[in-house]
Amino acid sequence: MRLHAFALLTLASNAVIQTSPACSFLRPVFPPVEKSLNNSAVIKHAVAQLTKKIDDIVKHGTDTTFHIQAFSGTDKLFSYGHAPPSTVGSLTSAILNEDTVFRIGSVSKLITVYGLLAEVGMSRLNDPITKWVPELAKAANHLADRVQSPHWDEVTVGQLAGHMAGIQRNYRRGRRTWLPPLKTQDMPACDLAIGRKTCTRKQFFQGITSKTAFAVTSTSNTPVYSNAAFQILAYALESMTNKTFEDSLQSSLLEPLGLRRTSLEAPKNKSNAVIPGNETTSWWDLKLGGSSPYGGMFSTTADLTTLGQSILRSSILATNETRAWLKPLSHTSDLQMSVGMPWEIRRVLLPISPKSNKTRIVDLYTKNGLLGFYSAFFVLSPDHDFGFVILLASSSSGVNMWPVLPSLITDTMLPALEEAARARARSIFAGSYASTHGKLVVGVDKDLPGLSVRRGMRGKVDVLGVFKTLFGMGAGGLRLFPVGLEGNGKIRFRGVYEDKREMPPPGNVDPWIDLCQAWGSVDALKYGSIGIDDFEPRVWRETLARVKKQVVN
Repeated sequence: MRLHAFALLTLASNAVIQTSPACSFLRPVFPPVEKSLNNSAVIKHAVAQLTKKIDDIVKHGTDTTFHIQAFSGTDKLFSYGHAPPSTVGSLTSAILNEDTVFRIGSVSKLITVYGLLAEVGMSRLNDPITKWVPELAKAANHLADRVQSPHWDEVTVGQLAGHMAGIQRNYRRGRRTWLPPLKTQDMPACDLAIGRKTCTRKQFFQGITSKTAFAVTSTSNTPVYSNAAFQILAYALESMTNKTFEDSLQSSLLEPLGLRRTSLEAPKNKSNAVIPGNETTSWWDLKLGGSSPYGGMFSTTADLTTLGQSILRSSILATNETRAWLKPLSHTSDLQMSVGMPWEIRRVLLPISPKSNKTRIVDLYTKNGLLGFYSAFFVLSPDHDFGFVILLASSSSGVNMWPVLPSLITDTMLPALEEAARARARSIFAGSYASTHGKLVVGVDKDLPGLSVRRGMRGKVDVLGVFKTLFGMGAGGLRLFPVGLEGNGKIRFRGVYEDKREMPPPGNVDPWIDLCQAWGSVDALKYGSIGIDDFEPRVWRETLARVKKQVVN
Protein backbone atom coordinates (compact mmCIF):
# COMPACT_ATOMS: atom_id res chain seq x y z
CA MET A 1 0.00 0.00 0.00
CA ARG A 2 1.50 3.36 -1.04
CA LEU A 3 0.03 6.84 -1.10
CA HIS A 4 0.78 8.37 -4.52
CA ALA A 5 -0.58 11.86 -3.87
CA PHE A 6 -2.23 14.16 -1.38
CA ALA A 7 -4.71 16.95 -1.83
CA LEU A 8 -3.37 20.30 -0.70
CA LEU A 9 -6.63 21.52 0.65
CA THR A 10 -7.33 22.02 4.29
CA LEU A 11 -9.93 22.40 7.00
CA ALA A 12 -11.47 25.86 7.23
CA SER A 13 -14.65 27.54 8.43
CA ASN A 14 -15.98 29.31 11.48
CA ALA A 15 -17.40 25.95 12.56
CA VAL A 16 -14.00 24.29 12.50
CA ILE A 17 -12.58 23.81 15.96
CA GLN A 18 -8.90 23.85 16.83
CA THR A 19 -7.74 20.79 18.69
CA SER A 20 -4.96 19.79 21.04
CA PRO A 21 -1.93 17.97 19.57
CA ALA A 22 -3.14 14.85 21.40
CA CYS A 23 -6.65 15.09 19.92
CA SER A 24 -7.47 12.82 17.01
CA PHE A 25 -10.33 10.67 15.82
CA LEU A 26 -11.17 7.61 17.87
CA ARG A 27 -9.42 4.54 16.37
CA PRO A 28 -5.90 4.26 14.90
CA VAL A 29 -3.76 7.36 14.46
CA PHE A 30 -1.53 5.48 12.02
CA PRO A 31 -2.53 2.68 9.65
CA PRO A 32 -1.91 -0.57 11.60
CA VAL A 33 0.97 -2.82 10.60
CA GLU A 34 -1.03 -5.72 9.21
CA LYS A 35 1.71 -8.07 8.00
CA SER A 36 5.08 -9.30 9.29
CA LEU A 37 4.66 -7.45 12.57
CA ASN A 38 6.89 -10.04 14.25
CA ASN A 39 9.78 -8.78 12.08
CA SER A 40 9.61 -5.31 13.64
CA ALA A 41 12.64 -4.48 15.80
CA VAL A 42 10.49 -2.62 18.33
CA ILE A 43 8.13 -5.62 18.63
CA LYS A 44 11.04 -8.03 19.07
CA HIS A 45 12.39 -5.82 21.86
CA ALA A 46 8.95 -5.66 23.54
CA VAL A 47 8.58 -9.45 23.38
CA ALA A 48 12.00 -9.88 25.00
CA GLN A 49 11.01 -7.42 27.75
CA LEU A 50 7.69 -9.17 28.31
CA THR A 51 9.37 -12.57 28.55
CA LYS A 52 11.79 -11.26 31.17
CA LYS A 53 9.01 -9.67 33.23
CA ILE A 54 6.98 -12.87 33.30
CA ASP A 55 10.12 -14.89 34.07
CA ASP A 56 10.60 -12.65 37.12
CA ILE A 57 7.04 -13.28 38.30
CA VAL A 58 7.46 -17.03 37.92
CA LYS A 59 10.73 -16.96 39.88
CA HIS A 60 8.92 -15.41 42.83
CA GLY A 61 6.57 -18.38 42.83
CA THR A 62 2.99 -19.06 41.79
CA ASP A 63 0.77 -22.11 42.09
CA THR A 64 -1.00 -21.26 38.84
CA THR A 65 -0.57 -23.12 35.57
CA PHE A 66 -1.04 -20.70 32.70
CA HIS A 67 -0.50 -20.32 28.98
CA ILE A 68 -0.38 -17.02 27.08
CA GLN A 69 -0.48 -16.27 23.39
CA ALA A 70 -0.33 -12.82 21.76
CA PHE A 71 -1.05 -12.31 18.09
CA SER A 72 -1.62 -9.92 15.23
CA GLY A 73 -4.28 -10.47 12.60
CA THR A 74 -1.89 -12.71 10.69
CA ASP A 75 0.95 -13.79 12.99
CA LYS A 76 1.63 -15.24 16.42
CA LEU A 77 3.84 -12.75 18.26
CA PHE A 78 4.42 -14.19 21.73
CA SER A 79 3.85 -17.44 23.59
CA TYR A 80 4.58 -18.32 27.20
CA GLY A 81 3.61 -21.28 29.36
CA HIS A 82 4.25 -22.10 33.01
CA ALA A 83 3.38 -25.18 35.07
CA PRO A 84 4.60 -25.08 38.71
CA PRO A 85 6.48 -28.24 39.73
CA SER A 86 3.86 -28.93 42.39
CA THR A 87 1.10 -29.10 39.77
CA VAL A 88 2.80 -30.92 36.91
CA GLY A 89 0.57 -33.90 37.68
CA SER A 90 -2.42 -31.84 36.57
CA LEU A 91 -1.16 -31.98 32.98
CA THR A 92 -2.69 -35.12 31.52
CA SER A 93 0.08 -35.54 28.94
CA ALA A 94 2.86 -33.96 31.04
CA ILE A 95 3.15 -31.09 28.55
CA LEU A 96 1.86 -27.52 28.42
CA ASN A 97 1.57 -25.79 25.06
CA GLU A 98 -0.85 -23.87 22.85
CA ASP A 99 -2.95 -27.01 22.34
CA THR A 100 -3.48 -27.76 26.06
CA VAL A 101 -7.20 -27.72 26.87
CA PHE A 102 -8.58 -25.51 29.68
CA ARG A 103 -12.13 -24.57 30.64
CA ILE A 104 -12.79 -20.96 29.63
CA GLY A 105 -15.82 -19.96 31.73
CA SER A 106 -17.61 -16.87 30.47
CA VAL A 107 -15.39 -16.47 27.42
CA SER A 108 -18.01 -18.94 26.18
CA LYS A 109 -20.39 -15.96 25.89
CA LEU A 110 -18.13 -14.40 23.27
CA ILE A 111 -18.15 -17.59 21.20
CA THR A 112 -21.94 -17.80 21.52
CA VAL A 113 -22.47 -14.26 20.23
CA TYR A 114 -19.90 -14.75 17.47
CA GLY A 115 -21.66 -17.93 16.39
CA LEU A 116 -25.02 -16.15 16.35
CA LEU A 117 -23.64 -13.32 14.19
CA ALA A 118 -21.95 -15.81 11.88
CA GLU A 119 -25.20 -17.73 11.42
CA VAL A 120 -27.79 -14.95 11.09
CA GLY A 121 -25.86 -11.67 10.89
CA MET A 122 -26.68 -8.35 12.55
CA SER A 123 -30.24 -8.18 11.20
CA ARG A 124 -31.72 -10.29 14.01
CA LEU A 125 -30.34 -8.18 16.86
CA ASN A 126 -33.41 -5.93 16.96
CA ASP A 127 -35.85 -8.83 16.83
CA PRO A 128 -38.01 -9.22 19.94
CA ILE A 129 -36.90 -12.36 21.74
CA THR A 130 -40.55 -13.42 21.90
CA LYS A 131 -40.39 -13.97 18.12
CA TRP A 132 -37.98 -16.86 18.60
CA VAL A 133 -38.68 -18.24 22.08
CA PRO A 134 -42.32 -19.31 22.54
CA GLU A 135 -41.97 -19.77 26.30
CA LEU A 136 -41.16 -16.07 26.62
CA ALA A 137 -43.93 -15.06 24.22
CA LYS A 138 -46.36 -16.85 26.52
CA ALA A 139 -44.86 -15.18 29.59
CA ALA A 140 -45.10 -11.75 27.94
CA ASN A 141 -48.86 -12.21 27.62
CA HIS A 142 -49.26 -12.99 31.31
CA LEU A 143 -47.13 -10.44 33.14
CA ALA A 144 -48.20 -10.54 36.78
CA ASP A 145 -46.63 -7.25 37.79
CA ARG A 146 -44.79 -4.86 35.44
CA VAL A 147 -42.74 -3.53 38.35
CA GLN A 148 -41.55 -6.96 39.45
CA SER A 149 -41.64 -9.11 36.31
CA PRO A 150 -39.17 -8.93 33.41
CA HIS A 151 -40.68 -7.12 30.43
CA TRP A 152 -40.28 -9.97 27.97
CA ASP A 153 -42.34 -8.09 25.38
CA GLU A 154 -39.60 -5.42 25.26
CA VAL A 155 -36.50 -7.62 25.32
CA THR A 156 -34.55 -7.95 22.05
CA VAL A 157 -31.90 -10.38 20.88
CA GLY A 158 -29.29 -7.60 20.99
CA GLN A 159 -30.21 -6.59 24.54
CA LEU A 160 -29.65 -10.15 25.71
CA ALA A 161 -26.26 -10.25 23.96
CA GLY A 162 -25.24 -6.95 25.56
CA HIS A 163 -26.45 -7.35 29.18
CA MET A 164 -29.20 -4.75 28.61
CA ALA A 165 -32.30 -6.93 29.03
CA GLY A 166 -32.64 -6.22 32.76
CA ILE A 167 -33.12 -9.89 33.67
CA GLN A 168 -31.70 -11.94 36.52
CA ARG A 169 -28.11 -13.14 36.55
CA ASN A 170 -28.67 -16.89 37.03
CA TYR A 171 -31.38 -19.43 37.52
CA ARG A 172 -30.07 -21.42 40.45
CA ARG A 173 -30.52 -22.21 44.13
CA GLY A 174 -30.05 -19.34 46.54
CA ARG A 175 -30.21 -20.93 49.97
CA ARG A 176 -28.73 -18.73 52.74
CA THR A 177 -28.29 -20.14 56.25
CA TRP A 178 -28.88 -16.79 57.99
CA LEU A 179 -32.32 -16.36 56.39
CA PRO A 180 -35.54 -18.29 57.06
CA PRO A 181 -35.70 -21.63 55.24
CA LEU A 182 -37.53 -21.62 51.92
CA LYS A 183 -40.40 -23.90 51.06
CA THR A 184 -39.62 -26.65 48.58
CA GLN A 185 -41.86 -25.08 45.93
CA ASP A 186 -39.90 -21.82 46.22
CA MET A 187 -36.56 -23.48 45.49
CA PRO A 188 -35.30 -24.03 41.92
CA ALA A 189 -35.76 -27.63 40.85
CA CYS A 190 -32.31 -27.76 39.29
CA ASP A 191 -28.91 -26.13 39.64
CA LEU A 192 -25.40 -26.10 38.19
CA ALA A 193 -23.72 -26.94 41.47
CA ILE A 194 -21.86 -30.23 41.75
CA GLY A 195 -24.12 -33.14 42.62
CA ARG A 196 -27.30 -31.45 41.38
CA LYS A 197 -29.20 -31.83 38.15
CA THR A 198 -28.74 -29.40 35.28
CA CYS A 199 -31.92 -27.74 34.13
CA THR A 200 -33.94 -29.01 31.22
CA ARG A 201 -35.29 -26.38 28.85
CA LYS A 202 -38.72 -26.73 30.45
CA GLN A 203 -37.35 -26.28 33.98
CA PHE A 204 -35.23 -23.31 32.94
CA PHE A 205 -38.14 -21.38 31.44
CA GLN A 206 -40.50 -22.34 34.26
CA GLY A 207 -37.92 -20.86 36.60
CA ILE A 208 -37.14 -17.57 34.86
CA THR A 209 -40.82 -16.84 34.16
CA SER A 210 -42.09 -17.75 37.63
CA LYS A 211 -43.74 -15.19 39.90
CA THR A 212 -40.59 -15.00 42.04
CA ALA A 213 -38.22 -14.44 39.10
CA PHE A 214 -38.04 -10.68 39.45
CA ALA A 215 -36.61 -8.26 36.92
CA VAL A 216 -33.35 -6.64 38.00
CA THR A 217 -33.99 -3.41 36.10
CA SER A 218 -35.94 -2.18 33.09
CA THR A 219 -34.76 -2.92 29.56
CA SER A 220 -32.05 -0.64 28.12
CA ASN A 221 -31.77 1.14 31.46
CA THR A 222 -28.35 0.13 32.73
CA PRO A 223 -26.12 -2.87 32.00
CA VAL A 224 -26.56 -5.73 34.50
CA TYR A 225 -24.53 -8.88 33.99
CA SER A 226 -26.66 -11.88 33.10
CA ASN A 227 -25.67 -15.48 32.47
CA ALA A 228 -29.24 -16.57 31.78
CA ALA A 229 -29.41 -14.17 28.81
CA PHE A 230 -26.96 -16.29 26.84
CA GLN A 231 -28.82 -19.52 27.51
CA ILE A 232 -31.88 -17.79 26.06
CA LEU A 233 -29.81 -16.63 23.07
CA ALA A 234 -28.75 -20.20 22.35
CA TYR A 235 -32.38 -21.36 22.36
CA ALA A 236 -33.29 -18.44 20.07
CA LEU A 237 -30.52 -19.37 17.65
CA GLU A 238 -31.85 -22.92 17.50
CA SER A 239 -35.22 -21.52 16.41
CA MET A 240 -33.61 -19.26 13.82
CA THR A 241 -31.52 -22.02 12.24
CA ASN A 242 -33.54 -25.19 12.90
CA LYS A 243 -30.33 -26.73 14.23
CA THR A 244 -29.11 -27.59 17.70
CA PHE A 245 -26.86 -24.96 19.21
CA GLU A 246 -23.96 -27.41 19.08
CA ASP A 247 -24.50 -28.08 15.36
CA SER A 248 -24.83 -24.38 14.69
CA LEU A 249 -21.59 -23.63 16.50
CA GLN A 250 -19.85 -26.41 14.62
CA SER A 251 -20.93 -25.22 11.18
CA SER A 252 -20.54 -21.48 11.76
CA LEU A 253 -17.20 -21.30 13.62
CA LEU A 254 -15.52 -24.53 14.65
CA GLU A 255 -15.32 -26.16 11.22
CA PRO A 256 -14.58 -23.03 9.13
CA LEU A 257 -11.80 -21.98 11.51
CA GLY A 258 -10.48 -25.46 12.24
CA LEU A 259 -11.05 -25.17 15.99
CA ARG A 260 -10.61 -28.86 16.73
CA ARG A 261 -10.03 -28.55 20.47
CA THR A 262 -12.93 -26.24 21.32
CA SER A 263 -16.13 -27.85 22.60
CA LEU A 264 -19.31 -27.29 24.59
CA GLU A 265 -18.63 -30.20 26.94
CA ALA A 266 -15.49 -31.97 28.16
CA PRO A 267 -13.63 -33.67 25.30
CA LYS A 268 -13.86 -37.45 25.40
CA ASN A 269 -10.12 -37.66 24.84
CA LYS A 270 -8.43 -35.97 27.79
CA SER A 271 -4.95 -35.98 26.25
CA ASN A 272 -3.06 -32.68 26.60
CA ALA A 273 -5.42 -31.10 29.11
CA VAL A 274 -4.91 -29.43 32.47
CA ILE A 275 -7.04 -30.75 35.36
CA PRO A 276 -5.97 -29.30 38.73
CA GLY A 277 -6.82 -31.56 41.68
CA ASN A 278 -9.24 -34.01 40.11
CA GLU A 279 -11.99 -33.88 37.53
CA THR A 280 -14.69 -33.21 40.11
CA THR A 281 -13.08 -30.64 42.41
CA SER A 282 -11.72 -28.69 39.43
CA TRP A 283 -15.16 -28.71 37.74
CA TRP A 284 -13.62 -30.32 34.66
CA ASP A 285 -16.41 -32.90 34.57
CA LEU A 286 -19.22 -30.51 35.56
CA LYS A 287 -21.84 -30.68 32.81
CA LEU A 288 -23.67 -27.42 32.26
CA GLY A 289 -26.14 -28.69 29.68
CA GLY A 290 -28.20 -25.77 28.36
CA SER A 291 -25.99 -23.39 30.32
CA SER A 292 -22.83 -24.25 28.37
CA PRO A 293 -23.31 -21.32 25.94
CA TYR A 294 -22.69 -18.88 28.78
CA GLY A 295 -19.95 -20.57 30.76
CA GLY A 296 -19.19 -24.19 30.04
CA MET A 297 -16.91 -24.36 27.01
CA PHE A 298 -13.42 -25.82 26.68
CA SER A 299 -10.66 -24.43 24.46
CA THR A 300 -6.95 -23.74 23.98
CA THR A 301 -4.80 -20.67 23.39
CA ALA A 302 -4.21 -21.88 19.82
CA ASP A 303 -7.93 -22.10 19.05
CA LEU A 304 -8.73 -18.78 20.73
CA THR A 305 -5.86 -17.14 18.85
CA THR A 306 -7.35 -18.36 15.58
CA LEU A 307 -10.75 -17.08 16.71
CA GLY A 308 -9.29 -13.66 17.56
CA GLN A 309 -7.46 -13.42 14.25
CA SER A 310 -10.68 -14.22 12.41
CA ILE A 311 -12.33 -11.23 14.11
CA LEU A 312 -9.43 -8.88 13.35
CA ARG A 313 -9.36 -10.06 9.71
CA SER A 314 -13.16 -10.31 9.30
CA SER A 315 -12.75 -13.78 7.83
CA ILE A 316 -16.16 -14.94 9.12
CA LEU A 317 -18.21 -11.74 9.32
CA ALA A 318 -18.36 -8.98 6.73
CA THR A 319 -16.04 -6.08 7.59
CA ASN A 320 -18.96 -3.72 8.21
CA GLU A 321 -20.48 -6.26 10.62
CA THR A 322 -17.18 -6.59 12.49
CA ARG A 323 -16.93 -2.81 12.84
CA ALA A 324 -20.49 -2.66 14.18
CA TRP A 325 -19.83 -5.52 16.61
CA LEU A 326 -16.69 -3.86 17.99
CA LYS A 327 -18.65 -0.97 19.48
CA PRO A 328 -20.15 -0.29 22.92
CA LEU A 329 -23.85 -0.63 23.67
CA SER A 330 -23.70 1.20 26.98
CA HIS A 331 -21.33 2.88 29.38
CA THR A 332 -21.04 1.82 33.02
CA SER A 333 -20.47 3.90 36.14
CA ASP A 334 -16.74 3.33 35.60
CA LEU A 335 -15.24 5.90 33.20
CA GLN A 336 -12.90 3.22 31.84
CA MET A 337 -15.47 0.46 31.26
CA SER A 338 -18.21 0.13 28.67
CA VAL A 339 -20.27 -2.87 27.60
CA GLY A 340 -20.76 -4.50 24.20
CA MET A 341 -22.05 -7.84 22.92
CA PRO A 342 -20.78 -9.33 25.21
CA TRP A 343 -17.59 -7.25 25.27
CA GLU A 344 -16.18 -5.78 28.45
CA ILE A 345 -14.64 -2.70 26.85
CA ARG A 346 -11.71 -1.34 28.82
CA ARG A 347 -10.66 2.21 27.94
CA VAL A 348 -6.90 2.75 28.12
CA LEU A 349 -5.03 6.07 28.11
CA LEU A 350 -2.06 5.19 25.91
CA PRO A 351 0.96 7.55 25.78
CA ILE A 352 1.21 8.90 22.24
CA SER A 353 4.94 8.17 22.32
CA PRO A 354 7.16 6.27 24.79
CA LYS A 355 8.32 9.37 26.69
CA SER A 356 5.24 11.55 26.25
CA ASN A 357 2.94 12.71 29.03
CA LYS A 358 0.18 13.13 26.45
CA THR A 359 -2.20 10.26 25.85
CA ARG A 360 -4.83 9.07 23.45
CA ILE A 361 -7.77 6.77 24.07
CA VAL A 362 -7.54 3.12 23.02
CA ASP A 363 -10.47 0.76 23.54
CA LEU A 364 -9.67 -2.86 24.38
CA TYR A 365 -12.43 -5.35 23.57
CA THR A 366 -12.18 -8.04 26.22
CA LYS A 367 -13.99 -10.97 27.76
CA ASN A 368 -12.90 -12.85 30.85
CA GLY A 369 -14.15 -16.02 32.43
CA LEU A 370 -14.06 -17.94 35.71
CA LEU A 371 -15.37 -21.45 36.38
CA GLY A 372 -14.23 -23.84 39.08
CA PHE A 373 -10.43 -23.99 39.10
CA TYR A 374 -10.17 -22.20 35.73
CA SER A 375 -10.08 -18.63 34.48
CA ALA A 376 -9.46 -16.96 31.14
CA PHE A 377 -8.84 -13.63 29.38
CA PHE A 378 -9.54 -12.83 25.74
CA VAL A 379 -8.42 -9.36 24.57
CA LEU A 380 -8.43 -7.48 21.24
CA SER A 381 -7.00 -4.07 20.38
CA PRO A 382 -8.54 -3.31 16.96
CA ASP A 383 -6.50 -0.08 16.77
CA HIS A 384 -3.33 -2.16 16.59
CA ASP A 385 -4.58 -5.30 14.82
CA PHE A 386 -3.54 -7.11 18.00
CA GLY A 387 -4.87 -9.46 20.63
CA PHE A 388 -3.91 -11.90 23.35
CA VAL A 389 -5.31 -14.88 25.25
CA ILE A 390 -4.48 -16.02 28.79
CA LEU A 391 -5.74 -19.36 30.16
CA LEU A 392 -5.14 -20.20 33.83
CA ALA A 393 -5.76 -23.15 36.15
CA SER A 394 -5.13 -23.72 39.87
CA SER A 395 -6.97 -24.37 43.12
CA SER A 396 -7.32 -20.56 43.35
CA SER A 397 -8.55 -20.38 39.72
CA GLY A 398 -5.49 -18.30 38.89
CA VAL A 399 -6.97 -15.15 40.41
CA ASN A 400 -3.60 -14.37 42.01
CA MET A 401 -2.44 -13.53 38.48
CA TRP A 402 -5.33 -11.09 37.93
CA PRO A 403 -4.62 -8.40 36.79
CA VAL A 404 -0.84 -8.90 36.76
CA LEU A 405 -0.54 -10.76 33.47
CA PRO A 406 -3.04 -8.70 31.40
CA SER A 407 -1.48 -5.48 32.69
CA LEU A 408 2.04 -6.61 31.81
CA ILE A 409 1.00 -7.46 28.28
CA THR A 410 -0.90 -4.24 27.61
CA ASP A 411 1.73 -2.02 29.27
CA THR A 412 4.54 -3.64 27.27
CA MET A 413 2.97 -4.40 23.91
CA LEU A 414 0.60 -1.50 23.19
CA PRO A 415 3.31 1.22 23.23
CA ALA A 416 5.49 -1.00 21.03
CA LEU A 417 2.65 -1.56 18.58
CA GLU A 418 2.05 2.19 18.41
CA GLU A 419 5.73 2.79 17.64
CA ALA A 420 5.80 0.03 15.02
CA ALA A 421 2.87 1.71 13.25
CA ARG A 422 4.63 5.10 13.52
CA ALA A 423 7.81 3.66 11.96
CA ARG A 424 5.86 2.08 9.13
CA ALA A 425 3.97 5.33 8.45
CA ARG A 426 7.27 7.21 8.35
CA SER A 427 8.77 4.78 5.84
CA ILE A 428 5.74 4.87 3.55
CA PHE A 429 4.33 8.39 3.78
CA ALA A 430 7.00 10.85 4.97
CA GLY A 431 8.53 12.89 2.16
CA SER A 432 7.97 15.57 -0.47
CA TYR A 433 5.17 15.21 -3.01
CA ALA A 434 5.11 17.40 -6.12
CA SER A 435 3.38 18.05 -9.42
CA THR A 436 3.49 20.90 -11.92
CA HIS A 437 0.98 22.81 -9.79
CA GLY A 438 1.83 22.04 -6.19
CA LYS A 439 4.07 20.65 -3.52
CA LEU A 440 3.37 19.00 -0.20
CA VAL A 441 5.81 18.02 2.55
CA VAL A 442 4.61 15.35 4.95
CA GLY A 443 6.38 14.15 8.08
CA VAL A 444 5.86 11.85 11.03
CA ASP A 445 6.70 13.32 14.44
CA LYS A 446 8.33 11.20 17.12
CA ASP A 447 6.02 12.53 19.84
CA LEU A 448 2.70 13.35 18.13
CA PRO A 449 0.01 11.20 16.49
CA GLY A 450 -0.78 11.02 12.79
CA LEU A 451 1.00 12.49 9.79
CA SER A 452 2.14 16.11 9.94
CA VAL A 453 1.71 18.44 6.94
CA ARG A 454 4.88 20.54 7.10
CA ARG A 455 4.42 22.61 3.95
CA GLY A 456 1.74 23.06 1.32
CA MET A 457 2.22 25.10 -1.84
CA ARG A 458 -0.20 25.74 -4.70
CA GLY A 459 1.96 27.45 -7.28
CA LYS A 460 3.65 30.25 -5.35
CA VAL A 461 0.95 30.42 -2.71
CA ASP A 462 1.73 29.02 0.74
CA VAL A 463 -1.70 27.48 1.22
CA LEU A 464 -0.92 26.06 4.64
CA GLY A 465 0.39 29.44 5.81
CA VAL A 466 -2.68 31.24 4.46
CA PHE A 467 -5.03 29.03 6.40
CA LYS A 468 -2.95 29.31 9.58
CA THR A 469 -3.18 33.10 9.37
CA LEU A 470 -6.78 33.23 8.21
CA PHE A 471 -8.09 31.06 11.01
CA GLY A 472 -5.72 32.12 13.77
CA MET A 473 -4.03 28.78 14.13
CA GLY A 474 -0.85 30.36 15.43
CA ALA A 475 1.88 27.76 15.80
CA GLY A 476 -0.60 24.95 15.22
CA GLY A 477 -0.40 22.65 12.25
CA LEU A 478 -2.34 20.21 10.16
CA ARG A 479 -2.35 16.53 11.04
CA LEU A 480 -3.69 13.68 8.92
CA PHE A 481 -5.40 10.60 10.34
CA PRO A 482 -6.56 7.39 8.60
CA VAL A 483 -10.32 6.96 8.47
CA GLY A 484 -10.65 3.27 7.65
CA LEU A 485 -11.12 3.67 3.90
CA GLU A 486 -8.54 1.86 1.83
CA GLY A 487 -8.18 -0.58 -1.03
CA ASN A 488 -6.81 -0.91 -4.55
CA GLY A 489 -3.56 0.68 -3.41
CA LYS A 490 -5.29 3.77 -2.04
CA ILE A 491 -5.82 5.03 1.49
CA ARG A 492 -7.75 8.08 2.62
CA PHE A 493 -6.97 10.45 5.47
CA ARG A 494 -8.83 13.36 7.03
CA GLY A 495 -7.07 16.49 8.20
CA VAL A 496 -7.39 18.06 11.65
CA TYR A 497 -5.93 21.44 12.62
CA GLU A 498 -4.25 21.61 15.99
CA ASP A 499 -3.14 24.27 18.39
CA LYS A 500 -0.74 24.09 21.32
CA ARG A 501 -3.17 23.93 24.21
CA GLU A 502 -2.40 21.30 26.81
CA MET A 503 -5.09 18.75 27.55
CA PRO A 504 -5.89 18.69 31.30
CA PRO A 505 -5.96 15.34 33.10
CA PRO A 506 -9.11 13.23 32.62
CA GLY A 507 -11.83 14.09 35.12
CA ASN A 508 -10.62 17.67 35.60
CA VAL A 509 -12.42 19.16 32.60
CA ASP A 510 -15.55 21.29 32.55
CA PRO A 511 -17.96 19.21 30.42
CA TRP A 512 -18.90 22.34 28.46
CA ILE A 513 -15.33 23.07 27.37
CA ASP A 514 -14.76 21.22 24.11
CA LEU A 515 -11.06 20.42 23.97
CA CYS A 516 -11.20 17.52 21.52
CA GLN A 517 -13.71 18.08 18.75
CA ALA A 518 -12.03 16.44 15.77
CA TRP A 519 -15.11 14.26 15.24
CA GLY A 520 -17.43 17.30 15.22
CA SER A 521 -15.48 19.40 12.73
CA VAL A 522 -14.77 16.80 10.06
CA ASP A 523 -16.10 17.53 6.55
CA ALA A 524 -17.30 20.98 7.64
CA LEU A 525 -16.36 22.87 4.48
CA LYS A 526 -16.64 21.73 0.88
CA TYR A 527 -14.86 22.45 -2.38
CA GLY A 528 -17.60 21.49 -4.79
CA SER A 529 -18.78 18.21 -3.33
CA ILE A 530 -15.44 17.32 -1.75
CA GLY A 531 -14.63 17.91 1.89
CA ILE A 532 -11.51 20.05 1.96
CA ASP A 533 -10.12 18.08 4.87
CA ASP A 534 -10.17 14.99 2.63
CA PHE A 535 -6.75 13.73 1.57
CA GLU A 536 -6.58 11.13 -1.15
CA PRO A 537 -4.68 10.59 -4.38
CA ARG A 538 -6.69 12.66 -6.88
CA VAL A 539 -8.63 15.41 -5.15
CA TRP A 540 -6.77 17.90 -7.39
CA ARG A 541 -7.61 15.79 -10.45
CA GLU A 542 -3.87 15.13 -10.75
CA THR A 543 -1.19 12.99 -9.14
CA LEU A 544 1.45 14.31 -6.78
CA ALA A 545 4.36 11.91 -7.00
CA ARG A 546 6.67 11.47 -4.03
CA VAL A 547 9.86 13.09 -5.28
CA LYS A 548 11.90 12.75 -2.11
CA LYS A 549 11.64 10.41 0.83
CA GLN A 550 12.24 12.13 4.14
CA VAL A 551 12.56 11.05 7.72
CA VAL A 552 11.09 13.91 9.71
CA ASN A 553 11.30 13.68 13.48
